[in-house]
Amino acid sequence: MTMASLPPEDVEFAPPVLVRADESWRVPDISADEIGELDLCDLSAPVANTCAALRLCLAEGDLEAATRVFPMLAGQVADLRATAGQLLQPLFVDALRDAVSYEHASLFADTARDLLDTVAARRERTAAPQVWLYATGGRLEPLLLRLVRMLLDELGVPSRLVAETRGSDSPLHKFPLRRGHAVCLAIPDGESAVDAQPLVEWLNRRQVAVVVVGEAVRDKPKLVEQLGASASAWSVAAAVDHMLWVRGPLTMAESMALRLAADGYTNVRIAHELGISVSAVKARLESSYQRLQAADRAHAVAIAMRNRWIR
Repeated sequence: MTMASLPPEDVEFAPPVLVRADESWRVPDISADEIGELDLCDLSAPVANTCAALRLCLAEGDLEAATRVFPMLAGQVADLRATAGQLLQPLFVDALRDAVSYEHASLFADTARDLLDTVAARRERTAAPQVWLYATGGRLEPLLLRLVRMLLDELGVPSRLVAETRGSDSPLHKFPLRRGHAVCLAIPDGESAVDAQPLVEWLNRRQVAVVVVGEAVRDKPKLVEQLGASASAWSVAAAVDHMLWVRGPLTMAESMALRLAADGYTNVRIAHELGISVSAVKARLESSYQRLQAADRAHAVAIAMRNRWIR
């Protein structure tokens, strides 16, 4: 079984960085415009075989088998972020595009959705949600939201998946959304984007941050500006990063610098990673200290991580 590479042709992709049992690799950050391309030739044999097995289980609608295979895949990859963003998302995209019929695509999507819901059901949720996940339609978008939920669960950020509907009559109006909350809005196409406009305007009036994810983001790079959303991302890993920072007081630039500082990077290395000057790094970090009312670097990192504003 083979998997087609991800379009579009005008986007450069970073290769997946995975872990074999006897090796240690660092999973790279994925920007809002990038996602690791899944190529079975680049994976170790166990990971490639497990990916192929999982795709086959989902395509045949065998939820029981998929539930057994999924933990194997999660155990073979460096971390959950890599599993979601560099394996599962490309796998879902490829499988749905390669489906030979509407029925086959629906079977795959329904089984994948049930698998991710089964995984999510194993986590206890008692805290009030800080992030709402909502899709305006599509087969892929509900799956992307479930991957976002999986990553938020791993970070300890409580979220709630809202039933998917199409149109402007969103069930989000029923929830007590307010400033400090965030909505991850999955939009499959331009028509859905038009339908979502009133919803985004309503959320903006309530000072609720909106991060857009889905096929429409890739097809329309300026969608976030047109909708008035806070941020957009095609990669679910990048979407989660956005969901963290939009809930807090930091700007995206400050958040990126502070996250690297939390990883132990020096100012020189942060400058290299972000492609900016050392003085710009210092300015971003100093600004983050002021926003967080932190005494120093370590204090700022502690505040941001305790509130889940960075990962």
